[in-house]
Amino acid sequence: DYTQTFLGATPAALGDTRPDNTSAIIALQRAANTPMELTKQQDYQAMEDAARIWIDMMAEKKDPAIKRDPNLVLLLPGSRAGEISRMLPVILDRVKEIKERNPHLKFRLSAPREKIAEQCRKMIEKFRIKDPDLPEIEISVGDTNFCQQLAGTGIAACGTVTVESAIMGLPLMVGYRLGFINYLTALPYVK
Repeated sequence: DYTQTFLGATPAALGDTRPDNTSAIIALQRAANTPMELTKQQDYQAMEDAARIWIDMMAEKKDPAIKRDPNLVLLLPGSRAGEISRMLPVILDRVKEIKERNPHLKFRLSAPREKIAEQCRKMIEKFRIKDPDLPEIEISVGDTNFCQQLAGTGIAACGTVTVESAIMGLPLMVGYRLGFINYLTALPYVK
């Protein structure tokens, strides 16, 4: 009862009034929606405030002394094991293509944690066995913000890191590879 009242779900808003007084029913339903609308607007404002704080925090990490290396491509394959196992092979295919067209480029993968870096190392070694032409890829840990300021461009899995990169001024090629069930679910909606 308290939850219903707090959210404006009064008996009138739920339609529990005389059925012959439609004007009153409509007026009461509109008035009952007002508390929910206020709550929704407060939620939107809280999200906007949080985003502004996050942007300010990221901007504080920006170091004007760091000079971009236009020949460095930053690889950001994700932060979760499943995401990396789907995205890193796709990114490595692109790295090989990009290096063939631009032999002067260097590649660096920034992992958020050592466990993720180790997974990436193993996947790169495995990829290199089937495709020895894969260029060298430097792997670093815990320095994503620095790398976002250092690199000239990047390749990233879609996620939070894309917003961080935008704040840091790093142009990205962004992609995402769905799991098979999600792919089948989305297939009818994609032309």
